[in-house]
Amino acid sequence: MPKNNKIMYAAVGVCVILAAVFFFTGRKGENTGAAYENNLQPSDMEPSVHGETETGTSGNICVYVCGEVNEPDVYYVASGGRVADAIEAAGGATDSACLQALNLAEILSDGQRLYVPSHDEANEAASFFGNDNSSDSGGLVNINTADAEELMTLPGIGESKARSIIAYREENGAYKALEDIMNVSGIKEAAFSKIKDLICV
Repeated sequence: MPKNNKIMYAAVGVCVILAAVFFFTGRKGENTGAAYENNLQPSDMEPSVHGETETGTSGNICVYVCGEVNEPDVYYVASGGRVADAIEAAGGATDSACLQALNLAEILSDGQRLYVPSHDEANEAASFFGNDNSSDSGGLVNINTADAEELMTLPGIGESKARSIIAYREENGAYKALEDIMNVSGIKEAAFSKIKDLICV
């Protein structure tokens, strides 16, 4: 074979090899770029939200329940939940709780602190605020501090029974529970059922 033809074939061979090298190198770069893009999805650059108990992700709100409940803590309850729902989530109220001091039907709000007072705390608050828990103010009548006039605003309680209620607490001390009012002469279950949701101790 002439020498010139050998040189030409050699040159062609070198060009083919170089073309193959550039082709495969370029493909590798494309694959690397695609892999890089695939590994940097927007979701990988943002913190993930584990949200079954996050506000706004499942319709729940966060409430701190404390005071006279069995398991005081922070709880997530359904948006639109009531005070009664939060107390139930906290294991229910203790025997010392004065639930009559709360509006159990009140709708909760996110970040709310719900404090359940004891009977003693409710009585102290009623005394401090001058018996604002009367029926005239739209609240509850405290049978431990109400005078005869306030007691007579209750259904079925006339002057005689009002004075008996006051006389009983003066002789026996403060009422410890709502049901204690049935120890007063003339107030039995029928009369108690009419006033039990309107009074507190």
